Amino acid sequence: AIYFIKGDQKVFKKDDLNLFAKIRDIIEINYNRELDYTNLARTENIVRKAFAEFNHPLAVVDIHYRIIQSNAAFKRDIASGEQAPEFVSGQLGQKFTEKINGALFDVYSNSIALDNNPTKLWINLYKNKTEEHYFEQRLNQTAKMKELGIISSSIAHELNNPLGGVLSYLQLVQMDLPRDSHFSADIKSMIDTTLRMKKIIEDLLIFSRTTNLDDQGIYKVADLLQESLSIHEIRFKNENIKIVNISQQADLSLPLSKTAFRDAIHFIFNFYIEKIKSFRKVSAQKTGLIEVKITPDQNHISGDANYSLEFQGNCGHLDEAEKSKDISLLALSKCLTDQNMHLEIAVPQENWISLKVIIQKS
Repeated sequence: AIYFIKGDQKVFKKDDLNLFAKIRDIIEINYNRELDYTNLARTENIVRKAFAEFNHPLAVVDIHYRIIQSNAAFKRDIASGEQAPEFVSGQLGQKFTEKINGALFDVYSNSIALDNNPTKLWINLYKNKTEEHYFEQRLNQTAKMKELGIISSSIAHELNNPLGGVLSYLQLVQMDLPRDSHFSADIKSMIDTTLRMKKIIEDLLIFSRTTNLDDQGIYKVADLLQESLSIHEIRFKNENIKIVNISQQADLSLPLSKTAFRDAIHFIFNFYIEKIKSFRKVSAQKTGLIEVKITPDQNHISGDANYSLEFQGNCGHLDEAEKSKDISLLALSKCLTDQNMHLEIAVPQENWISLKVIIQKS
């Protein structure tokens, strides 16, 4: 409010009132201007402070990369002089990734226009992603190592059986050779080479095996089975093997070791793949078939509930001798025994082999 007081206590004249109105308007206009200026100065100070203290590098540059304004992070990480480094991977006004001073940055460049400045300017934001890129590489490397483990395991199992046969054959030949035979040195050299190969395969098996078995928990069997099927999907396609999942217990959850279950499924699939490949050599069969089902185990009714994970494949004959010699079956049996499960092997019909894993639900 504005008050005008006349000392003689007389009434103001009309000219005085008009003058007072003009004074009031002038004061009001200037007061509003002062408020606007104060608010603008406060806003400008906030923006300037936010710009200066922003934790990512920021810089305003012209078309020649001359720095108009930059913050402390820019001076620390990008450039401390008057010239910003020119972009190699992109251009002003674009979003791209740029390597600067040995670090990797995501660059966000946007044009800005100032009313009192006809020169076109750009504000560039640099976000350091070096650490993120490092962890992405580590993650990719871990995934590659996992795949390498699967590949090395497959290679080792592929070589193990024929290599054992070669070694046994060479040792038999060595036993039958006369002491003075001129082939003795060659046979011994071949045996030594085979033993070295055997050691390499053993190392591959150790490398590919997951040592952490402390992952006992309640898992959905169907999910773990599907995970294993996905891992072996490419191999099944290459060998022309179809998988038929006829499980009746899709929601069944059981106490399992995830790692041991994965290893067991790997041994089972490896057994069927090798048997199907061998059976094709002596039969007209072209397509392999593996049926999978999860059912309550009717043959093991007791105080505890048991379930069976059964596999059946059209992979030829299996005699009693093979049951005790096949490396995949031996490894599978050991893997299941360690987890208080057991394996049943049966021949439900001609040229079909059934592997049933009995799992106890406690």
